[in-house]
Amino acid sequence: MGYRPHGYSFNQLDYGLYVRRVRQFLTGLRGRTAILKGGLIARIAREFDADEEPSLDTGRRQQHDDDERVVCTLKDGRVFSDDCLTLQEERLLCGFFFVPNGNNTFKHLSLWPSHEMLLDSGWFNGIWTHDNECWYQKHFAEIRSFTFTGRTASEWKSALRFASKAGRMHRGGCLLAERYMSEHEDMYRPI
Repeated sequence: MGYRPHGYSFNQLDYGLYVRRVRQFLTGLRGRTAILKGGLIARIAREFDADEEPSLDTGRRQQHDDDERVVCTLKDGRVFSDDCLTLQEERLLCGFFFVPNGNNTFKHLSLWPSHEMLLDSGWFNGIWTHDNECWYQKHFAEIRSFTFTGRTASEWKSALRFASKAGRMHRGGCLLAERYMSEHEDMYRPI
């Protein structure tokens, strides 16, 4: 959303601009990429009606240096790749903006926490749950009522602290499952 003046308060005009930019982005070729990201990014994309169907134009699209790709190499040597969001695209969806601190520096604020922040905090563990949806609806209502003015990364980290125990438990469970599967390769064959 760009730069905002010192003492800035999020308002209806900013919300309208955010919605317009997000919808414009999501109706392009990259809307499906936002849904494939999963988590909050996918939920925001669905809120604003991103196109979930692969575009027929993707084969003709030229790759640029700033395009990011997810690349998977299977054991048999086959390689698959797909688009992933750039940092700028993710920031657009999360409503990032900058406000002066007063000492010639800017603080970075956002309407939504980043995908990485949610993964690190334990708030999102790979599956969109009822609790995630309840939080999303409550927070989105706050944004639309203009009572929310954005948070810095450290403020988001503090606000999401409630999920840290669940995140540690999930990561521990993943490690146990991974260890068990590697010890029983006759039962589990990686592709």
